[in-house]
Amino acid sequence: MMRELLEAYKEKLEELISTYPRGSVISRKRGSRVYYYLKYWEDGRAKEKYIGKELPAELIEAIQERKRLEAELKKIKAGLRRIRRRKGLYKVWTIGYEKLNWEDFIKVLKDNGIDYVVDVRINNFSMRPEYRNGNLSKGLAKEGIGYVHMPEFGNPYKNTEWQELFAHRMSSLEDAFFQRLRSLLKKHSLALLCYERNPLDCHRSVIVYELAKRGFVDAWRDLREVFPEDELFLHCQNISCAKQ
Repeated sequence: MMRELLEAYKEKLEELISTYPRGSVISRKRGSRVYYYLKYWEDGRAKEKYIGKELPAELIEAIQERKRLEAELKKIKAGLRRIRRRKGLYKVWTIGYEKLNWEDFIKVLKDNGIDYVVDVRINNFSMRPEYRNGNLSKGLAKEGIGYVHMPEFGNPYKNTEWQELFAHRMSSLEDAFFQRLRSLLKKHSLALLCYERNPLDCHRSVIVYELAKRGFVDAWRDLREVFPEDELFLHCQNISCAKQ
């Protein structure tokens, strides 16, 4: 399913990129005046298009946006290559402990065969002691479930634009951090843990989306809220496509 969604997203990006001007802005000075040109490649040849004596801010923004989208497309293509080369399927689970008591939390994990929890809160402190740093790891260990805290996947943003900001943060995060998650996925049935019950209100959905874009997971499911994979993907895609 993820592969089909990535293929469709690649086509959407290619179409979107084609609507933006390509190339880079150069300037030439003649006497005291400066003239601006758009330099680009076409049919294997360098070409230039005269812009004017002033440089429109909208043009600069459009060129920068094209570069951002091209970087996104490059990542999607690399992710698709990973998926095509890989044997087997990798599935990632997610869960939020909001209004969930400890006994039910453990039951949900065990009923779904989860043997490893990755805590993606930026700070693994909670007002509820059972979900607080050392208590959480010890409690899971008693149930035979592994635990690791990965604060690099935490969300530091608290404003109304946190989704766009966090999506940009994840898109810029070094591949090595995702490779660490991937190595755990290869060995365990793994769940990403955060607080919010609804994954679409939580940054963990953006992490899953980034894992999918990089070709590290083939399927996703939340343990408390049932969402079609395409709903998660399209939700995060709209965030990712928003201008940064």
